[in-house]
Amino acid sequence: MKLIHIISVILLMMSYNVFAKNNITQEQIENIKKINLELSNRITFLEEEVSKLLDKIDYISNDHKNWNINSNSTNNFLEKKNLDNLEQKYAEALGLFRNQKYNEAAEYFSMILEKSRNINFISNVNFYYGICKYKTDNFQESIEILSKFIENINTEKIPEALLIIADNQIAMNNRLEAIETLQSITKNYKHSEFAIKAKQKIRMLK
Repeated sequence: MKLIHIISVILLMMSYNVFAKNNITQEQIENIKKINLELSNRITFLEEEVSKLLDKIDYISNDHKNWNINSNSTNNFLEKKNLDNLEQKYAEALGLFRNQKYNEAAEYFSMILEKSRNINFISNVNFYYGICKYKTDNFQESIEILSKFIENINTEKIPEALLIIADNQIAMNNRLEAIETLQSITKNYKHSEFAIKAKQKIRMLK
């Protein structure tokens, strides 16, 4: 950057020397001024371009340093790529779930659970995986999966998960356990829409 400024100063000094040594016309002076202005604009443009290049060099340098801070950087890249793939599989699984293809969706959810290490991600998968198991008459598995979901995350889906656990218990003729589960909904989530459904089911079971 300093080199560019030095060049500009030299050019300006040269133009002033021309004024001093030659008896030139006003028109020529104006032309020289225009040239100096063009040179000044060009120098400003070059300064901006050099600044951009320096910023890019600094960015690349820092990025390279960050990449080398962790000796397992390659593994980090692969883990990110793997997470992207899992999110794609998760989207496909939800598509199958919404189309009521519960067996196929359950296979996807099971595969994701085997490979993912993200707690929040796993919890969301467990929610839909547990419903799939209920829909395919795997009642005990559904209860176990949804119980894990409830234990590992605090979410508005909990009362719905409890309601499905109660449905599993009803399907297994565990009426007392189902009533207890439903009562936990009416007690702890009394303002939830699922509390109304829980009350209706309790009346049916008693």
